[in-house]
Amino acid sequence: MTWPAVSVVVPAYNAAGHLTGCLQGVLAQEYPDFEVIVVDDASTDKTPEIVRSHEGARLVSAPLNLGPGAARNRGVAASRGALVVFLDSDSIVDDRLWLAKHVAAHASPEPVLLGGGVEGVGRGLVARADSYCHWSTNIPGARPTVTTAAPRPGRVSRHLVTNNMSVRRSTFDLVGPFDERFRTGEDVDFCERALRRGIPLRLEPTILVRHRDRERLTDFLRCFVRTGKDRIPVREKHPGQLRCLLPRGLASSVLLAPVLAVLLWLQTTLAWWPYDKRVALYAPLILLAYFAMTAGIVCFFYERRRAGSRRRPDRA
Repeated sequence: MTWPAVSVVVPAYNAAGHLTGCLQGVLAQEYPDFEVIVVDDASTDKTPEIVRSHEGARLVSAPLNLGPGAARNRGVAASRGALVVFLDSDSIVDDRLWLAKHVAAHASPEPVLLGGGVEGVGRGLVARADSYCHWSTNIPGARPTVTTAAPRPGRVSRHLVTNNMSVRRSTFDLVGPFDERFRTGEDVDFCERALRRGIPLRLEPTILVRHRDRERLTDFLRCFVRTGKDRIPVREKHPGQLRCLLPRGLASSVLLAPVLAVLLWLQTTLAWWPYDKRVALYAPLILLAYFAMTAGIVCFFYERRRAGSRRRPDRA
């Protein structure tokens, strides 16, 4: 088997509290040819100093904070590897063969977006609920799956998260860079564009990383409000199976919010149920997260309406 050069791209913003744990696991990989590129997204803490303190990690600095999608694009542009592996700065890699497994999974010459399993870690009920919400597309211990351009019945979204995702550089160039308009949801957009080109999404849950999930309720809910604000632009670009439930204005967003929240809760619960039935115990927090997301959708339409009002000239 040949061992292609691999570039691990890690976007980081104010990541000083957890970046060392991430880099230690990546730099300990038993793989003959790899580089680690950390893209500092205009942090205000000691993130750059931490990167420089780790021999083998290369720092790429962004002058402005533009979000993780833009940071990943910078990292790919600076990379030399034939295979690119994306990893979040608050993830932990325990398996020294993690990179070798990503490479082996790309043994077929056919292009693919490959996602591994993501195991949420953190203390308390909020962290566990956060794990169920965020990693329902990349469940550890799930069956390997392949998603093609044909939609799966009942799925509101079909994507893999960028954390623990790998893609050949040639495939990345074919799909195109992450859409930098989206601070969240850029993974949905990237996967949808890949599917449109006939590039499948493949989940290999045994290629595993751990992720530090949110432990504070305020952080948990704030994250989902931000996600909701980005969801409509993403879904306007990529209407899904249930496009009839896509709000088109402020009034419809308010009316559809309860329906969307319950639908997303049900999708998450059904995704986890075969593998972890404890998901039912966290129903109140998961449902609360999706109500926060739909509140973000309402905020998006409210802000769009205000912006439209300001652009209209005053009538005499």
